[in-house]
Amino acid sequence: MGVTDTLSWREAADILVISYLVHRLFLLFRRTTALQVLVTLICLRLLLTLARAGGLVMTGWFFEGVNLWAPLVILVLFRNEIREALVQSNPLRLLVGRPDQTRGGEPAAIAEAVFRLAQAKIGALLVFPNRDRLGEYVREGLVLNGRFSAAVLESLFGKESPVHDGAVVIRGGRIERVGTFLPLSTRPGLPPEFGTRHRAAIGLSEVCDAVVVVVSEERGEVAVVQEGSWTLVEHPGDLERELRRRLPREFAAAAVRHRVHDWASRMLGFALTFLLVWITAAWGLYGDGQTSRKSFGIPIDFRNLPPDLDLSSTTATTAQVQIEGQGPLIGTLTAGQIAVSVDLHDARPGTRVIQLGAGNVELPPGLRMARITPPRLQIVLESRIEKRLPIRPVLTGSPPEGYRVEAISRPASVLVHGPESDLRGLDYLETQPIDLGSLRPEDSPKIIAMNVVLTPPSLRLINPADEVVQVEIRFRPESKSPGR
Repeated sequence: MGVTDTLSWREAADILVISYLVHRLFLLFRRTTALQVLVTLICLRLLLTLARAGGLVMTGWFFEGVNLWAPLVILVLFRNEIREALVQSNPLRLLVGRPDQTRGGEPAAIAEAVFRLAQAKIGALLVFPNRDRLGEYVREGLVLNGRFSAAVLESLFGKESPVHDGAVVIRGGRIERVGTFLPLSTRPGLPPEFGTRHRAAIGLSEVCDAVVVVVSEERGEVAVVQEGSWTLVEHPGDLERELRRRLPREFAAAAVRHRVHDWASRMLGFALTFLLVWITAAWGLYGDGQTSRKSFGIPIDFRNLPPDLDLSSTTATTAQVQIEGQGPLIGTLTAGQIAVSVDLHDARPGTRVIQLGAGNVELPPGLRMARITPPRLQIVLESRIEKRLPIRPVLTGSPPEGYRVEAISRPASVLVHGPESDLRGLDYLETQPIDLGSLRPEDSPKIIAMNVVLTPPSLRLINPADEVVQVEIRFRPESKSPGR
């Protein structure tokens, strides 16, 4: 039998939900040290499992201790990272995803980085290719092809950088080339304050449709150059709008590529997580590993009995159920997780034979009923009647010499219901026995709380509070006969 043959839709859904939650936790902690710690915990658990499977007793004890204390130690050492990750993500975002942060290659991030350079008066030259190719217009430079970030941009244009005099080519949200030299404009009439960077930006824009952003080292000004003209921008928001307006295909395509890559990465990550959980669960819990069996004695629950009927008799009140399943599931199974029930919603007065089977047994997922004893029940149902019965205290032992005993129950009677045949010939109910040997006359009167014995067991109290009655015990001296 294959693994998929033994997995029900509930078990498959169970694996799917756990896979999704594990994947979401991975996304939540992937940029923190906590993920490495989580992987370490998983490895420790795996080592513990291998030690147990190999019969390495002392090694197993060691890893049991490590697995016991490791979570507490990790919570203490990495509480700040865990708290930060949880604060940044509410439970809804954990389940359905978190909004993406601004990516490094987006216009907003580029604008912020450019104005940081302008504020520090660091000269810079950024080239954004459009439709025309740049190969024949740019010279030298180094191929970087790295992800865009403000820190990288600052280091490239810093005074100590060997490529700070050249231009940076940015395409698709990545820094493609650095230290690149552009053709200088020879057009007359340019403002006298324009230096080499401005002339290079204008020169490139005159021969192709690229957009160039130039930062003035002396004045800290930012200008956008295209088609030989320039526009000064004063705020990051203005630069962002200019880039989006002038390069719609560049940033739209980059956004689409990022979304495709992001979704592909997420789907691949989820698929790998699902496969890992599937293999672990299918072979460790639900798969073709070694099958174990375990038996339990479970009380039979007679449910949905019509209010005008009572169960007079049954051939069994407890069923012996043998459960079959994989070792890990059987090993943790308890009687409290199992229920045996018989539905009597359509019952009628009289004798009835009920076949017991898997439909009468409720089990946790992944387990099966192998056998149930008895396989059938014979029950007798009768009309329910009510009757008030007096309570008779039961006394055992003898009172002290010279005394007689009086026992009075409060309440003196209780109202019960049950099958007609059981109640018809019943005149009273008794309490549990009261030992007179443990009582002394000087304690009289003595009040003792005693349970009412419901015999036969088919009887039920109308008021459950009547299950315990107060019995008053009085010792009275025996009267002497005349002439003695």
